[in-house]
Amino acid sequence: MASNNMLNNAFISDFNAPNKVTKNLIIGGDYSKNPWQRGTTFTGIATATYCADRVRADYVSTAVTDITKTSDAPTVAQASIYTSDCLKVNVTTADASIAAGDFYTVSQRIEGYNFANIAQRAFTLSFWVKATKTGTYCVSFVNSGTDRSYVAEYTILVTNTWEKKTITVSASPSAGTWDYTNGVGLSVQFALACGSTFQTTANTWQTGNFKGTSNQVNALDTISNVFQLALVQIEAGTVATPFEMKLESEVIGLCQRYFQKTFSQGTAPASATGIILGSLLYRASVAGINGNGQLWTFCCVMRVAPSITFFGTVNAGTNWYNSSAGATSGASSAVGIGDRSMYAANPQIVTDTVAANMQIHATADAEL
Repeated sequence: MASNNMLNNAFISDFNAPNKVTKNLIIGGDYSKNPWQRGTTFTGIATATYCADRVRADYVSTAVTDITKTSDAPTVAQASIYTSDCLKVNVTTADASIAAGDFYTVSQRIEGYNFANIAQRAFTLSFWVKATKTGTYCVSFVNSGTDRSYVAEYTILVTNTWEKKTITVSASPSAGTWDYTNGVGLSVQFALACGSTFQTTANTWQTGNFKGTSNQVNALDTISNVFQLALVQIEAGTVATPFEMKLESEVIGLCQRYFQKTFSQGTAPASATGIILGSLLYRASVAGINGNGQLWTFCCVMRVAPSITFFGTVNAGTNWYNSSAGATSGASSAVGIGDRSMYAANPQIVTDTVAANMQIHATADAEL
């Protein structure tokens, strides 16, 4: 009986462990299962641009970089799980002199509802990294008000070799501007370069917006420098446990709270692709210039009412396409945008006829 009680207690303790069901607060940190809904190649990526789902590049620098989904990853022998792809930053134009206000980060913003699971408690970041330039790198953790930051250092020991890094962060303070709802709970930023304006001391929560220390290397200083990430995980506690494996369908479902598209998975959103499959479609009930359109019901409740971008199917631009006539129809507009659906409107044009098929693609963006 005592033995059974011990087993039951152990089971209860394990079941009640923090973040047991959703351990990893990083969404899509396995870049093999990350859906990369916007595409897999971002040439000369602009600042504040999302690439892999939930991941964005931010910078002030003269450097130019490409970000790609790349077939390179830690082996099963190294990581104890199978993964085939990583997120790769490649320098195509160097910035050998980082000014005080310059920086370059690759980041993920954790929603406040999710961050609340580890707020004011110690947590651990683990990840695999591979880079051309060896030396000291930094990762920072910044709150929604950018008035509290924690910077940690790690060292890349061998050039172009996968290495696992683990960083434990002390409990976040209650002071400062924090969001525990649907805003930015915590921004996790991997630095490739960091000017003095954004430098601080490591391993303590600071008042201000910081991204690195004075030891941060300049990984942008040479053309063809690369920086690669794989299997990124944040979890409660002070121990880095094995990477949480999820089904691909689970990962895309989590990502679609922040970004959805009518295009098929694997097709990057763009106009004039000639791809009609999956587009919003209605059959004109009235000919000529008359308001018409199609309701787009999102596949899950989005974080907030999203911004909508339209893409012509066969035609360039953002007009609807009359596939029955093989001609461009009216200008698209989004009406009644909510977190569950929106109405894609078409004023139609004179030559549109009754029963003509009208089609257009769209994306819905509710990123942080």
